[in-house]
Amino acid sequence: NERILASIQDGFFSLDNSMTLRYWNKSAEHLTGIKEKDALGFNIWDVFPKIEKETRAKFTTLLENDEHGSLTSFFPLLKKWFELIVYPKEDGLTSVFFRDVSERKINEQVILDAKIRLEKVMDASKDAIYDVDLESNIISWSNGYKDLFGHNRENNKTRGRKWFKLVHPEQRKSL
Repeated sequence: NERILASIQDGFFSLDNSMTLRYWNKSAEHLTGIKEKDALGFNIWDVFPKIEKETRAKFTTLLENDEHGSLTSFFPLLKKWFELIVYPKEDGLTSVFFRDVSERKINEQVILDAKIRLEKVMDASKDAIYDVDLESNIISWSNGYKDLFGHNRENNKTRGRKWFKLVHPEQRKSL
């Protein structure tokens, strides 16, 4: 088992009931920059003192309720986002796998920022502008749609097929 845990790409550590780190693999060292000797035997909250309160509370709740679960949190001292998957065990040891998801979180923020900018453009423009969210298949449109075509903006979050019927037949060919 130890050989397997040492060879995986995800960071892995185990904790006992007193939140003391009992195992710390090489990937955990690589991802955090914290050496095994500086982690083993220490309380997890001493190793990561500036963890977000919400993360600490959720982590503690999972352990107290003996439930497995996952959480994503920013670790300020490391300046990284991690996804943690927590597996409490009946014998008192808790296994935690984790991976760096900083790039994913940055990309999510870039997408969110772009959506906000688009909404501002849509709000400021008198043109009929629409946006299709390819994941949810929800279409949003600008105030210009109401002015030009009479479609109310309060109903602007609609599904693709319904909206497609509102598009001029000539325009449908290019969609």
